[in-house]
Amino acid sequence: MNNAASWEPVMEKARKRLASWKSNLISMGGRLTLIKLVLGSVGTYYMPMFRAPNKVTNKLESMRASFFWGEKDNSRKIHWVKWRLILNSLDQGGLGVPSLNSLNLALLYKWRWRFVTNKNSSWTRLIMAIHGKPQGAVVPCASNTSRTWVSISRMINLIHDEFLLDASLMSIKIGNGLNANFWFDLWFNGVSLASCLLRLLSLDSHIHASVATRLVNNTWIYFWRREPRYGIEVEDQQAL
Repeated sequence: MNNAASWEPVMEKARKRLASWKSNLISMGGRLTLIKLVLGSVGTYYMPMFRAPNKVTNKLESMRASFFWGEKDNSRKIHWVKWRLILNSLDQGGLGVPSLNSLNLALLYKWRWRFVTNKNSSWTRLIMAIHGKPQGAVVPCASNTSRTWVSISRMINLIHDEFLLDASLMSIKIGNGLNANFWFDLWFNGVSLASCLLRLLSLDSHIHASVATRLVNNTWIYFWRREPRYGIEVEDQQAL
């Protein structure tokens, strides 16, 4: 699906939709509604699984822009506003048309959201059985497994790496503590304990323990391979 030709069924579907509509008989408001509700959903079968090439999303956006401005039969009309401005939200001066590129990223990132919010589901347990348990803000991924899942996990990593969604903005609600990883989830003042207590993390024999299993009768318990010693280790333990 990295090849633009593989997305031809999506673009053909959009062309057929546009061919069935008479843009000159529909008001601009009507065309805007069709773009949002109908053309905005074109490709959502593929987009949760694959990253669409820029060539594909640019072509689809060009088709939507041409329809919005009332072009037909390859006739050109003046585009009074840049399409990227129309894609802005209403409070930013746009018309709130969903960007297909942003939609693609959001649908791919939804796998991360599902993984975090449905930790006891069969799907989540299957992923962890294949790829192991996650450490940090991203989903787990073993390099020798399904290329589709590897591609999805790489895109989730890329979203964080390019600061489209800063991992530091994500935190977890403790609740009963069963779904919060003691070391790697952002549950304590917006940081992970693993990021600031590396020495103690290396001593822990249960690094994937939940917060709930660490708090027993209002007392924190730990499973050290050996007791912390030296100045820094003792100071870190006291900080806990």
